[in-house]
Amino acid sequence: MKGKILTINRYLEVESLDSIDILNQLRCYVREAKQLNPQLENYQLYDIGFIPHQGFVLVKIYFYTV
Repeated sequence: MKGKILTINRYLEVESLDSIDILNQLRCYVREAKQLNPQLENYQLYDIGFIPHQGFVLVKIYFYTV
């Protein structure tokens, strides 16, 4: 892997874990991140990780560029 990886962390509350809501929230996270950081226009979504915790889920969004 020769490109750069950028990671963004977000949190989802356990109560909002409907699958459609999760997908919509992920889309919003990616859109919001690209608006706040124009450098991300050169990156593409690479992977998403979910790490469960008590009461919330940590969402790790990975972007990759070459």
